[in-house]
Amino acid sequence: MELIVQSTPEEASLLAARHVARLVRAKPDAVLGLATGATPPTLYLELVRIRRAAGLDFTAGPTSNAHGTPCIPPRRTAPPHP
Repeated sequence: MELIVQSTPEEASLLAARHVARLVRAKPDAVLGLATGATPPTLYLELVRIRRAAGLDFTAGPTSNAHGTPCIPPRRTAPPHP
């Protein structure tokens, strides 16, 4: 797996959308794992923009919708208290 750090969530979403679009073009029947909730709206809006502008077709691939990530602990913003 490759980790690509971006400066903002918006930049990360735009980059992720381009990667998803490239995958769907190369493999139209790819299974997409999609997050739900408030996390990915910028990514999804960019995918809609790409679909409208370039005719990207998502109809051949199934999706798997994730409703949370209980295995990933919350990120600490401050050091733990002694």
